[in-house]
Amino acid sequence: MNYRQVQVFKAIMQSGSITDASEILHVSQPAVSKTLKTLEQDLGLLLFTRTAKGLLPTDEARSLYTEVERVALGFENLKRFGKTLQQIKQGRLVIGVVHTFGREWMACAIADFSARYQQISLSLITASSNDMARLVGNGQIDVGIAQSRTEDHSLLRDKLFEMEGLIAVPKGHRLAKYHRVLPEDLRDENIISLGPADGLRQNFDRAMAQAGIEYRSTIDISLGEALCVMVQQGCGIGIVDDETARLYTPDGVKFIPFHPSVSVPIYLIRARNQPHNRLIELFIDFMLTTRRR
Repeated sequence: MNYRQVQVFKAIMQSGSITDASEILHVSQPAVSKTLKTLEQDLGLLLFTRTAKGLLPTDEARSLYTEVERVALGFENLKRFGKTLQQIKQGRLVIGVVHTFGREWMACAIADFSARYQQISLSLITASSNDMARLVGNGQIDVGIAQSRTEDHSLLRDKLFEMEGLIAVPKGHRLAKYHRVLPEDLRDENIISLGPADGLRQNFDRAMAQAGIEYRSTIDISLGEALCVMVQQGCGIGIVDDETARLYTPDGVKFIPFHPSVSVPIYLIRARNQPHNRLIELFIDFMLTTRRR
């Protein structure tokens, strides 16, 4: 029994007629009839009886159909596996990442992934969280790693981890000796803020408002590293994510936990309507397993 016979038998069982089976398989009715006749001869069994309503399967045909379903499923799995191998061999992924993670963590993760899948070509580009959803949505990036403040239902999101906010102060500042900073400790301070759209900034503002504390902010800046430079220069104090604090360790700046804790989730984002791509699935599985060290 060959695969073509399996296809014809399955189509007849599902449709109940030679005519419908030929339409399902996009072949002529004589070809279907000939294949069925050959199958019955090879097996030495009568599989169908003709009635006014079409072909009626025999008990032997019903028993055979159970096994044929398993075989057909096996062939489909084999075809998908072959396509996966082809995608991996010829594949290329474009990964987008926010600047903070592009410097070290993501570069190390990409190096590990590339060592495991050496046949896959990779492109790593940096973009702001604001731009990431747009770039993923229009297909310029396969997978983005960023804050995801959008509720765009055209995107799928897988949470990687949370970034915690830390207060950055000059080392000679009165708060430098604190083990944690409370909202009331910031009442009279000049705060250097991240951009209004930044999730960490929004959560910090919310925590301050809930504590009933108004604070003064005269500078907005989009990059955490630039914020740290301004803190070092004595322009004020600010809140940055713990990854920036880990990477940026100048002598003149100290990072202190804020209470209540504020954080922002980081997601893997991809297009919902994207055709199935085994390379993307491999990368996402790898990243969800690796997380952030």
